[in-house]
Amino acid sequence: MSSTGHLILAAEWLGRTGETWKTFEVVIQLGAILAVVWMYRELFLSVARGLGRTEPSRKFVLNLLVGFLPAAVVGLAARDFIKAHLFTGNSVAWGLILGAIYILVIERLHPATTVESAEAIPLRTAFGVGIAQILALFPGFSRSGATIMSAYALGCSRRLRRSSRSSLRCR
Repeated sequence: MSSTGHLILAAEWLGRTGETWKTFEVVIQLGAILAVVWMYRELFLSVARGLGRTEPSRKFVLNLLVGFLPAAVVGLAARDFIKAHLFTGNSVAWGLILGAIYILVIERLHPATTVESAEAIPLRTAFGVGIAQILALFPGFSRSGATIMSAYALGCSRRLRRSSRSSLRCR
């Protein structure tokens, strides 16, 4: 579930506070981010090279922006409230519980798959995933869980593939 939520709980249980602990949290999260960047490096480079030249690359970036904006806007607007009231052990525990329930409910619904490849994700689906990511502003509610399960609920395959023609590649 939520790595940030687990770090908040660990800090509270271990009585860790201060700048040293915050540095530890950043470093440990950075490792996960770098792993994702490394895993998808070819895709990122391909999209960057094709951004001004290929429609699939432009669509990919547009979907990323549309998926990012809802949580960014709400997060910026509610930042002070979230920091002041939600970074506690109790709220994180509730976030973990609600995130688990969210996953279980979507799994139980077993939505029909209508999107098989990353290139075929409609803009409205990207926006729906972005709306669902607002849930992850609640500490303890996993951002990746909200993203993956919402995409699944909106018809994306569990295993989105790149099209066989690699249309995101710059030729």
